[in-house]
Amino acid sequence: DPPKDIGVIVRTAGLNATVADLQRDLTHLLQLWKRIQERARATSGPAPIYVEGDLVIRAIRDSLTDCIDQIEIDESDAYNKAQAFLRAVSPDAKTKVSMYDGQVPIFHHYGVEEKLDHLFDRRVSLKSGATIVIEQTEAMVCIDVNTSRFRRRLSNADTILTVNLEAAREIARQLRLRDIGGLVLIDFID
Repeated sequence: DPPKDIGVIVRTAGLNATVADLQRDLTHLLQLWKRIQERARATSGPAPIYVEGDLVIRAIRDSLTDCIDQIEIDESDAYNKAQAFLRAVSPDAKTKVSMYDGQVPIFHHYGVEEKLDHLFDRRVSLKSGATIVIEQTEAMVCIDVNTSRFRRRLSNADTILTVNLEAAREIARQLRLRDIGGLVLIDFID
């Protein structure tokens, strides 16, 4: 139950949240608002009264949803900040954050740099050998689905269905990775 003089916006990520999760988040935000008001009253002249959390906290706050199973952090200060934030906001989620201690740098270990190099490639290969081609203009984004090298002993209809389903999942992923919105036209295989 939020205070009567305060409105609350629940983002889509809160759709399946429990009442306890929402209450904990509201309590955290109300405490934050109280600190902001106290700083504003105690400060004279131009001065910051609130500074957004650092990159680690913002990334966890904005990205940690039920579909995320694990977050690995390779720097102890960042790991400790993440743990402290999750203890306050979502104690159940703190088990999803672990400390990476591999010998190889974390980005090399997971091939992140290589994936970043290909993030904005026009042609995206799918695991099956099929491809999608993404063309972005100012007015719209056009995505074409092609069977390319996809070859299995399936009927033509089953081949088309298999490729279109795989492409649909990858297109959703690409739209999110590339932060694409607006008018999107997808040409699935007929």
